[in-house]
Amino acid sequence: MASTKVELALDCRAVLGESPVCVASGEVYFVDITGKLIYAYNPSNGSHETIGTGGKYVGFVVPRANGGLMAALEDEIISVDVARSGKSPNSQTDTVAGLRLGSVHARIPAANQRAHEGHDFRFNDGKCDPQGRLWAGDMNIKWRTPKPDFPKGSLYVLEKGGDLLTEKVADVLLSNGLAWSSAGDRMFYIDSGTQKVDCFDFVPSTAGISRRRSVISVPKAHGMPDGMAIDAADKLWVAMGDGGTVRQYDPETGTELVRIDLPVRRPTSCAFGGADLSELYVTTRLETGENPSAHHGALFKCHVPGVKGPTFADAYLG
Repeated sequence: MASTKVELALDCRAVLGESPVCVASGEVYFVDITGKLIYAYNPSNGSHETIGTGGKYVGFVVPRANGGLMAALEDEIISVDVARSGKSPNSQTDTVAGLRLGSVHARIPAANQRAHEGHDFRFNDGKCDPQGRLWAGDMNIKWRTPKPDFPKGSLYVLEKGGDLLTEKVADVLLSNGLAWSSAGDRMFYIDSGTQKVDCFDFVPSTAGISRRRSVISVPKAHGMPDGMAIDAADKLWVAMGDGGTVRQYDPETGTELVRIDLPVRRPTSCAFGGADLSELYVTTRLETGENPSAHHGALFKCHVPGVKGPTFADAYLG
């Protein structure tokens, strides 16, 4: 395979960049979780728009089928309106002119909120399945230092047009990457605290999941598995937190196939975009300590010859 090309897309210095989603109109949306910002980046001209989240951590964004976005702010799922202007010189679609926070659609279930009392919880990663449901994971901020009475996070699903989050996976340390196979019969999931990528049997019509098993084990020397994307060949791409790489795996064998070396140490997530889905966008976070990388916290664009994404980001049907 020819060498991978890595380019700086947006030098935004996100404190904790995460959750890139690419849509057919060309934009790349992503968040700065602890910077409490939502970004809309236009690759055609390099411009971007941001909106603050009212002082709340924002775990992720996903596109919404009837326009705009859905965003996870701490313990609630809200809509985000996207205002558009005329076409840019290099684009055939309208460009993003502004973002506006909308209404609350769902919150973490009351029983879980009661279990969280006295602890700091927030939403982390999330994604939509091909049927238009929204999957969202939450986390205990102190997940790295658990105690005997330490409540863990969960993975929830929000049905199309619903207002109630249903718990699907409990006892999660750090809920992160999600992806679905092209046949629709498997869901891949990362609880970063386990250093593994897991697979569930998935029932598209009901969102039923079963037969959880680990398909990839990540050595700690490679970093912590964080966000994830799936390509058109059903291979998984995993961002390695503190490992400075994105790695492609075959989930059938657990074998590493490709490694992208980044010019930063702390990638967080990735998503396929570009006109033909041949560009892999990677979010990163700031690096603390001495000698941080020159473009830490930036958004990068990678091109791996012969590799494409299956579709643009699935949207929430609600």
